[in-house]
Amino acid sequence: MKRVLLLHGYGGNATIFSKKIDFIRQQCGNDCEFVALDGPISLKSSEIPPYLLAKIAVGARLNQFAGRPPLQIDYRAWWLRGNPETIIEYVKFIITFMNRQSVPFDGVLGFSNGAAAAALLTALLEHPEFISIITREQFAIWAPGSSDAPHPPLKFCIAVAGFRPRSLRSLDTLFERGVNTPTLHIIGEADQLVPVNLAETLVQVCHNSRVEKHNGGHIIPAGMYWGQFIARYISLQDHKQSAAVPSPGSSVPAPAFRAFRGSL
Repeated sequence: MKRVLLLHGYGGNATIFSKKIDFIRQQCGNDCEFVALDGPISLKSSEIPPYLLAKIAVGARLNQFAGRPPLQIDYRAWWLRGNPETIIEYVKFIITFMNRQSVPFDGVLGFSNGAAAAALLTALLEHPEFISIITREQFAIWAPGSSDAPHPPLKFCIAVAGFRPRSLRSLDTLFERGVNTPTLHIIGEADQLVPVNLAETLVQVCHNSRVEKHNGGHIIPAGMYWGQFIARYISLQDHKQSAAVPSPGSSVPAPAFRAFRGSL
């Protein structure tokens, strides 16, 4: 059974993101365990971007119109834009979490801010010497043949609307080393929050990349074909051989634009 870590987007949380990838879970059946994690930062209203506040307001009005009580949602993030200290805290948080796993993860799937967080995690597990450089703390690191607690490198990374994280010089140095872990990049050609040129900043530093584009915006492309494609990619024994998995095509079913329009 494959074990996959899920990292939500900015302003999302584990519960919401787990529901968003149901179409993938259905295609995987019992062959995968998906573990959704909450970001370490609970956002204040001042930290929620205007586009997300607008969506929250619409949802509140719909609930009011339907006579339902207002939803109490915890909007979370992995780090705050322009705040390097929160990236350092993220690294401490995620490495501590990974090192506590009795069964290691095979891969990670992240969306937007979560895709950047997934790429950073993937790079750190490949180059664990950077963990202490970034955090300025000592962490046990994995070595080939080791059976100690530290988590081994991942077998794959799936970055949906991802981008290369910056803000720290040590991150630049880390990504200049390159990411060798096979990485699937899913990019929306109409994405205005993470446009194609920004998404390609991550593609450029991943040496074993597969890129699939869709004609939608800042979304997780849904539908049967995309669900089958991602499930087949996850099921690969050697993710460097991903060419064996046929492309899902660029079109996205119309309901996906309504249901899965995402957060950064």
